[in-house]
Amino acid sequence: MATTVAAVTPPTLTAEASPSVDPPGPEEPQDLTPLTNHQSDTPPQSQESETLTPAVPSPPLFINSISELKGLSTAITAFQECYEDLHSHLDSIKAAILSKVPPETPQGTSSVAPSSLSNLDVCEEGMLQKLQQEQNPPKSELEGLCKMMCSRGMRKYLASNLSHLEKLREEVPKALKLAPNPPKLVLECLGKFFLQGSKAFTRNSPMIPAREASILILECFLLMMGMDITNEKDKGVLDIEKAVREEAETAALAWRKRLVFEGGVAKASQIDARGLLLFVACFGVPASFKREDIRDLLIAANAKEIVGVLQKSQTLMKKIPGGAFFSYEFGGHVGLHI
Repeated sequence: MATTVAAVTPPTLTAEASPSVDPPGPEEPQDLTPLTNHQSDTPPQSQESETLTPAVPSPPLFINSISELKGLSTAITAFQECYEDLHSHLDSIKAAILSKVPPETPQGTSSVAPSSLSNLDVCEEGMLQKLQQEQNPPKSELEGLCKMMCSRGMRKYLASNLSHLEKLREEVPKALKLAPNPPKLVLECLGKFFLQGSKAFTRNSPMIPAREASILILECFLLMMGMDITNEKDKGVLDIEKAVREEAETAALAWRKRLVFEGGVAKASQIDARGLLLFVACFGVPASFKREDIRDLLIAANAKEIVGVLQKSQTLMKKIPGGAFFSYEFGGHVGLHI
């Protein structure tokens, strides 16, 4: 029995084991194909791993802050050096100025240096000039306006200085002589107020100063015409260009027409009548004006107050034979002898 057991077990198991392994043999290629495909997909992963490996980690944020603080410290140091240099430079300037200033004298000493007296005189003169400029209008601005033919600025200047009438009557005629074309400047400075009715110039109206300034410029223009008459062949006659004269004649006729429409020349207000009277005395009396118009203007304007100004106009004097046209007749009114 022992021989039969030994003969059955060894050979049959080894011989049958080799054919039993054959079925899994063909399965190995099937397992290899997905492995090969997986290996073909791995190269991108290997490249990414290669690129990530050399990257250096970024420094902490406080490192950048330290570098910025170093730059700021350098800038502050440079600024401090510049400031100290400037401060020392100012100190040297101050020392140089103090060296030029004379030493102060004690209050108890009676001797005063001549230079200090001259300085005091200069200061006093400056204060006096400043006070005079505050009390009286300055000339330089007036002369500049005339030289530039600035009619609007001229009217505004006169309106703002009406409280200094005597000073204006003295300075404006001289300044008008500096204008390139005085008649044109005066005509433009007059404006168109004469076309507005008398109701526009009620009491406390803001337009009243402008109208007074316009009439004042006419008065000053007549005073300018009367200056240096001894050196002129035509006494009190100014050469006015044709265009200006024609424009002035049109304005005078429009002015008279408005007065007639409001009730007549004789019923005009004093300032309105005086303005038209001065206007025709400056630029000439239109041919359509009647003798009665001149007489009514003289009476309504209270011409005796401005007789010295009206006599500067030879144009007006020629309308009145003999030149003697004022007499206190007709109940104290001014009469016109023609």
